[in-house]
Formats: sequence, structure tokens, C-alpha cells
Amino acid sequence: MPTRLPRVKEPQAWGTSAAPGRQSTVACPLHLFVRGLAFAGVPVQVDARALLGKNGGSEAMELGRDSSTLRVLQVTGANAGGVRMHLRHIVPGLCAQGIAVDLILSPRGTEPDFKADLDMYRDLGCRIGFCYMPRLPSLRHDPPAFMTIRRCLREWAPAVIHCHATKAGLLGRLAAATVPGVRAVYSPHAFCFEGFQGRLARTLGAWMEGVLATRTARLVLVSEAEKEQAVARARIDPARVRVIENGMPESALNGLRSRDEVRAEWGIAPETVAVGVPGRLAFQKGQDWLLRALRGVDMGSLGIHFFMCGVGPMEAELRQQAADWGLAPFLTWKGYVPALGRQFRAFDLILLPSRYEALSYVLLETLAAGVPAVVSDIPSHFPRREIRDLLRPVRFGDDTALIAAMKSFCTERGEWAAVGARGPALVHEHFRLERQVARLAECYREVAGGVREGVRVES
Repeated sequence: MPTRLPRVKEPQAWGTSAAPGRQSTVACPLHLFVRGLAFAGVPVQVDARALLGKNGGSEAMELGRDSSTLRVLQVTGANAGGVRMHLRHIVPGLCAQGIAVDLILSPRGTEPDFKADLDMYRDLGCRIGFCYMPRLPSLRHDPPAFMTIRRCLREWAPAVIHCHATKAGLLGRLAAATVPGVRAVYSPHAFCFEGFQGRLARTLGAWMEGVLATRTARLVLVSEAEKEQAVARARIDPARVRVIENGMPESALNGLRSRDEVRAEWGIAPETVAVGVPGRLAFQKGQDWLLRALRGVDMGSLGIHFFMCGVGPMEAELRQQAADWGLAPFLTWKGYVPALGRQFRAFDLILLPSRYEALSYVLLETLAAGVPAVVSDIPSHFPRREIRDLLRPVRFGDDTALIAAMKSFCTERGEWAAVGARGPALVHEHFRLERQVARLAECYREVAGGVREGVRVES
């Protein structure tokens, strides 16, 4: 017998509610599985908190928009960090371009001020659906998430679904394959296989991405380095790929807080050499390498205090390592900091020790703030040749080189500061949000019209 979800309200922890007199609803008949879903036919307990947002459910067909308007559904299960910033940047710009945007988001792992995003999207006229999309495969959550996405595709009738990050990319593209007339666009924001440990896992992950790419009208990647991964490791047809680099709004350049203001608020003494380490506390971001490199170093003579800005799955492990290795007095754990990029001028140096990236917004914010930086020497940290002249690259895992770079900074702070000060002009010239949005809108229109480099795109 088909299993249906009960009528439920939106999670009150977000402070959201449905329109007066309405409840947000979703029904998931699980007898309708897509053939390609690995767990097809397996009985599952449906999670009652998978739901549609404002104006969802049976009211979803009340479009209130011109049927000729290009409609795009943005879907992601990653509502924190770079993917969250990506959507916050592009959605208002796309709406200004005359594109109708709706979203399906996951309540998983949201940041404390995420409600502000929902308010902004609704003020723009976006409809919002919710379903849980945990990072790992889940028999409990993945089937109802798939069904919610498919229901929205049928009732909201977008021309394009744009899936962001791995889980949404899997579920969204499979759902789109069952709805005629919908074309799928996918942005991994760093391919999942780059984070897999073990050759077999990386090979299987790359194979999966290559297979799914054959059912994707366009892969929108944010850097040439990410495209190289797609073509070389996942064997994806380059004709399916469009590189649209991340961009920064004007507020990233003219909305920065002053060094003295932030230091006074955070209690940082004027004479402290403050090194910011922004980023999610996760394997990808490489904070574990930093701590290993610092182990055994005379921290008193180094004269640096580190500010770990972020939260994530490795936080407890990293804190324990810092305590075990005697580093705790030299580290401050700031946790999640709203609008962190606006505070960057409080730091003398920023350290980005990532194992892999696509094109990090934190990197662009660092350049926009004009703060010198030490970064891991990975291709995506250098989307322009001239950026290598503004940053100090260090081969990932080279403890000696990392410590040497920080010592060099301490003895040559004036020279490093002068180099970092060239960053804002470079961001202004090459990484403008307006350019990113315009190219993305053009891509959507091409895909919706069935055009891919002059070739018809199959639905």
C-alpha cells in the first residue's frame, strides 16, 4: 500500500511558518521509485519531517507568474558554507534578470542565521520546499527526498533544475529523468571523489559522476581546475561543461569592517599577530595538517595566535589534538561567525590549508579584503596566473614549508601586507557577481531552449 506523509508544519527551529490558515504539505507515494535508484523497492520508514515550504503541497500550482517566464528550480542539501553563499549571491541576481527561481533545501546542517536566507528568498517571490538530504546514503531520507523533488518538478513545472553538491546532484538528476521537459544542470562545488580515501572509492566516485553526466544537460563548474577533474578523472564530455567562475558582490569590497573595530569586539590586542583560519572544520579544509605542522614548534618564539573560524564534523577531534599537543593556548576557536568575510581585516594573515577546492569563496573574500595569505598549492587556489603573485603557496602536507612561510611572514610583514593589498583590484576586475549571474542566466536560457554548443540537448 502506498505510504503517505502526514500534513506537517515547517520546522519551528527556523522560525518559519506557512501562510496564514495554511499548512505546508507533501505526499510521498513510495510505490513510484525510479529504476536507477540503488535502493528501489526496499521498504523504508518515511520521515514525516520531509516537507514542502510556503505555498507548497496542493497550492503549488498557484503559480502567479507569466507562463512565458523561464523558471529554474535550485536544489541543494548543503545549506552552509560555500554552497549557501553561492545561492545567496546568485538567486537575487537571477530574479533581477527576469528568471523565476524556486528552491528545495534541506534542514540538515544549517547555520544559525539561515532563517535570514529564507526570508530573503520569500521576499523575492521564491517558493521553498524542504526535504532532508543527508550527506551519506540514507534509506530513511533519500526515497522521500527523491519523491519531494519529483513532486515539485511536476507541480512547479520548471524548465531547468539546477542541483548543487553531490547528494542533490544524485537525487535531483534522477528525479528530472522521470519528468518530461525538465533539463538538469549540476554544480558539484568540488567533486565528491576528491574527498574519498582509497583508490577504489575514488575510482567508483568518478565513475558515478561520469554516468550521471550523461543525463545532465550542462555541468556548471566554477573553475578550470574543476573542469580538469571532470574531464580527466570522470571522463565527462567537455562539451557538456560550462565554466562560470564564482563572483563577489560590491559589498565584499566596500562593506568590510575596520581592523580596529573587529579586534576591539573580539578582544584581540593591537600587538597580537593574528592568523585567521576560516573554513568548515572538515577533512577537505586541512586544519589537521596545520595542527600536525605546529606540533613540536616553539609556539612562544613563533609569536602567532591562530583563530579557527568555523564548525564541522572534525571539531571535537581537532580540539583534542590541539590540547594533546600543547597548542590550546595559541588557538582561539571562534565557531560559526556570521558574515565572516567582512571581519577579515582583523587578521594579519589568513591561512587556507585545503586538500581540494572548486573555487573557494573564502579565497575570494581574502583577496577582496587585501589580507596576505598562505594557501595550499592546489590548482583551484590559482584561477588566474597573477593570483600566484599575491599568495604564498605551500605544497599540501609539507610541514617544514608551512612553518617556514609563517616565519617569513613574521619577519617581512610590511612586504607581505603590500602584496596582499593588490587583491581587491584583482577581484574587482575578474570576479564580479554581475558577470557570474549574467553567464549563468545565459546558460539556463540555452539549456531551456535545448542548445548545447550548437547541439540539441536531450530532455
